[in-house]
Amino acid sequence: MKKLIILICLVFFVNTNMPAQPRASSWDGAVLAVRDYLKDNANDPKSIKIVECSYIFEMSDGYYYQRVKYRGNNAFGASVLNEHYFQIRGEGDNARVTRVYSSEEFNILDRKGKFKILRQYDAKGKQI
Repeated sequence: MKKLIILICLVFFVNTNMPAQPRASSWDGAVLAVRDYLKDNANDPKSIKIVECSYIFEMSDGYYYQRVKYRGNNAFGASVLNEHYFQIRGEGDNARVTRVYSSEEFNILDRKGKFKILRQYDAKGKQI
């Protein structure tokens, strides 16, 4: 009986601590994979500042998406504001960015019906 109780507790503990969607920062709401992607691909990684993030969207194509508005220095050192939609594959800390869409590209695909939102999650991983 003890083994059964321990097993049930272990299953409950594992299920409650492993997010089903990409893990986001509780500070600014950005998915950690997006933050890593921006730092790895920026002209000046130290200049990257997250301005605004959408919820994490689980879409019908099997990917997660997040709209992120961020500021960073370009190749000439000028600070520029950018907004992109990040396609994310994976869950929890194993998530990674697989594609980046401009707002215009994403909106065109959305109007064509390429995306259908299945679920939305906040930065804490709670479904909205």
